[in-house]
Amino acid sequence: MHRVATRAMNHERVAAHLPVVRQVADDLVDAMTADGRRADDLVAGYTDRLPLLTITRLLGIPADDCDRIRRWSGAYTHSHPGTPQALLPHRDGPKFVGFGGGRHYCPGRGLGRAILAVGLERLRTRLPGLRLATDGPFPIAEREVGGVVTTLPVRW
Repeated sequence: MHRVATRAMNHERVAAHLPVVRQVADDLVDAMTADGRRADDLVAGYTDRLPLLTITRLLGIPADDCDRIRRWSGAYTHSHPGTPQALLPHRDGPKFVGFGGGRHYCPGRGLGRAILAVGLERLRTRLPGLRLATDGPFPIAEREVGGVVTTLPVRW
């Protein structure tokens, strides 16, 4: 199964999905900036939604079902707490292994990286003045996947 999934998410297929990722990212920025808004919660308005909306659109799942899928996946990650104590992006230590490694790497890692790269690029392009709206602290919830920032107030 892993081999089949890996072939289904090869570099060429991920590249073919980039227009969908861009469109979803742009739709989310449009929603965040609707009515002339100049501030929002980046997690609730963008980062929490971009991967899910992209994947469901690629799979042909109706947008109306996205909230139900978010609740299901949230129920899983909330019921399997992780062990990371703090978000330390500049720490010395082991490299990032969020997509696994060796034989146990995630077959969707190429798509995940593409969503991350396109998502950041669209934010930089569409909201060039994007900055934190507060100095923090930023709440972190422990999940099986590690510590997850739950809210990130920003302005542009």
